[in-house]
Amino acid sequence: MNETISNALFNSVNGQISPAMNLERMAFISGILFGLMQFGALLYFIILVFPQMGPPDAAAQHVAYYTEHGMTLKLGNYLMTLPMPFFLLFLGGLSDVLGRSEGGGTLATAAVASGIIVAFLWPLSAVLNHIGIDIAQAGGDTASVVALDAIGVYMLALSTLPRAILLAAASVGLLYSRSVPGLMCWMGLALAVISLVGSATLVARQLFPMLALGTILFEVWVLLLSIVLLQNSINQ
Repeated sequence: MNETISNALFNSVNGQISPAMNLERMAFISGILFGLMQFGALLYFIILVFPQMGPPDAAAQHVAYYTEHGMTLKLGNYLMTLPMPFFLLFLGGLSDVLGRSEGGGTLATAAVASGIIVAFLWPLSAVLNHIGIDIAQAGGDTASVVALDAIGVYMLALSTLPRAILLAAASVGLLYSRSVPGLMCWMGLALAVISLVGSATLVARQLFPMLALGTILFEVWVLLLSIVLLQNSINQ
């Protein structure tokens, strides 16, 4: 993968490809960076945040963590939002690929529009979570802090609805264009179903594991798809 990215960057810098193809390749490299940065942020949470915060229903422990280690959590939230510009650039490259498929205009529009919504819903929850941290550190009541703490889960669940549209539109378009292996397209359609199931976390928090699984697999899918599309672009 490193060799693929290096070759793409080398050719881009030396002007060995057209400007349009150059931008498309940069979009796929952005998708790879998005996936890697998201996994880095997740690793940060697993190591530094989740063990100290305790289970989701440990309200007192959450408030204590917000009060004592709020900056650690704020940094983690920032690391979760930082990859989003790269995701938006990836959407531009995906739009070009879908535009060349059968019915591409409609599918590309649906994928990009829903992807933009996904890109902003989840980071917005991080900003609102910062308000909960500020309230905890100011000595605010536990109920307010716990309510703001739950916003992240609800916003993530809400984002799965446009995510399902993105996955379905992209998978159908890629299936028609045959620009990626069919297995990846069917995986995207399966993830769209998983996303819809995860959205029910809005009314049944017991489905959170499905929500978390769908989110992680979506990041894996974007990473793998970006690698395949970049490799296809280089081989053209």
